Amino acid sequence: MSAAFKHVGVDRNTVVVNAPITELYIAAPDKYKELLKKHSSQIQLSAFATQCAGVIKEDPAVEDTIKAFNASAAFAHGHDCLLELTHSRTRVCALTSLLTA
Repeated sequence: MSAAFKHVGVDRNTVVVNAPITELYIAAPDKYKELLKKHSSQIQLSAFATQCAGVIKEDPAVEDTIKAFNASAAFAHGHDCLLELTHSRTRVCALTSLLTA
């Protein structure tokens, strides 16, 4: 994980804070596109991530999709990974793959 973060020049916390953007993009692309249309370049990325997190929390189906992706990735890789990022533990196998590709 550290190597992936160094490879793209970001720290772990930046990835953790902005994870809802990736989660929404993967789990509900249409909702992501709708939210992105309202986004302004004047708004900080962290505010957009907060908006994405709000959309995820408002829709149980999106939350379930994210949980399913996490469960399938955990099964495939033998440990927790894919979308869910937390401050106490990072689980980002797929994201790491994208960063190092």
